[in-house]
Amino acid sequence: MTEIAGSRVLIVEDEPLIAMALEDVLLDMGCMVIGRVAGIADALARIGDQPIDVAILDVNVEGGQSYEVADALLGRGVPVVFTTGAGEEGVDRRYAGNVVLGKPFVPMGVLAALRQTLASSRQAG
Repeated sequence: MTEIAGSRVLIVEDEPLIAMALEDVLLDMGCMVIGRVAGIADALARIGDQPIDVAILDVNVEGGQSYEVADALLGRGVPVVFTTGAGEEGVDRRYAGNVVLGKPFVPMGVLAALRQTLASSRQAG
C-alpha cells in the first residue's frame, strides 16, 4: 500500500493491453479504478458519474486527442496525468504544468506521477 491508496482513478486509454496493465498497477498500489474507458465520448460521460481524485489520460485516443476530457476534468478540479510515447513534447503547451507519464511506463513511474499530481493538487486546493 502507498500514500495514494484509496485514490479514485479514471483511465482513458484506447489500447486495451496498456489500459489493463495500467489498471493492474493501480490496483496493486491500492487505488480504486473507477473507470477504464477507450474514447472521448465515454470519458466525458463518465466524468459526471462519480467522484474522481485523478485521471490518467492517453493524449492520443481514437484518432483524436484527449484535451476536451482534460479541460472538463480540470474545470471540475480533478488533476490529470497525461500518457504518451512522445514525451513532454507530445503534450500541448497549454498543459505544461501537468505531469506526463512516458510510454512504455513502469510501475514506479506511475507511482511517482500520481504522487506528484496529487501532492500538487492538494497544495493548490
